[in-house]
Amino acid sequence: EHLESALAEVAAGGLDAWEPLGIRDQSAARRLGALLVRFGLTMPTAYVGGAFHTPDYVKAVDEASRQAMLARSLGASTIVVNPDPIQWGGTLEKSDAELRRQADALA
Repeated sequence: EHLESALAEVAAGGLDAWEPLGIRDQSAARRLGALLVRFGLTMPTAYVGGAFHTPDYVKAVDEASRQAMLARSLGASTIVVNPDPIQWGGTLEKSDAELRRQADALA
């Protein structure tokens, strides 16, 4: 919602790059790309997350891959992947089986 003003502030602050938290779709990628050019910013990296520990982890892998391809089209050469926790702000830890599934999904 505030992407344009955020990128303007990044550029005004003397920074030259932006790392988005995911890229929703092609339309969002086009908008972001135009704003990056407008403010003279690059996007060498992009951040994605996902529930890679769940039985339906393939959905998370597919979504992360889709977002990575959109990021690549905007110049990103590195994708920062941060797997989702069991519960944001919670104390539950992933089981050994969930961690193995997550490792397999990331591989």
